[in-house]
Amino acid sequence: MFNLKSTDSCVPFFKKHKLLTLPSLYIFEIATFVRMNQHLFPRLADTFPRNRRDNSQLCSHSSKTALMTKSVFCLAPKIYNKIPQSYKTLSVNLFKKKFRDLLTDKCYYSISDFLSDNI
Repeated sequence: MFNLKSTDSCVPFFKKHKLLTLPSLYIFEIATFVRMNQHLFPRLADTFPRNRRDNSQLCSHSSKTALMTKSVFCLAPKIYNKIPQSYKTLSVNLFKKKFRDLLTDKCYYSISDFLSDNI
């Protein structure tokens, strides 16, 4: 598409043309789904009645199999909890724009890269 050699990095071209990598697109879609359907995911405040600093965080589901740990129900809370709190308070359209810009700037090549990054 950009006449790159097989040894060239794609990161500058993704950033220049504001394209999301496939893992970034997956992260974006999951975060958008959670943002628009927050009522489907329990929060820590719902399960632990005492006041905590992280009451706005979503509860993670525990799983016994590797297949379930890679499912949307286990990944969605982890991904959404990783998003900065300032983004979560924005309107849906502004959230999408800012979060897409963040993902475009970072160019994640895997979901674990996103989860391990200090945003």
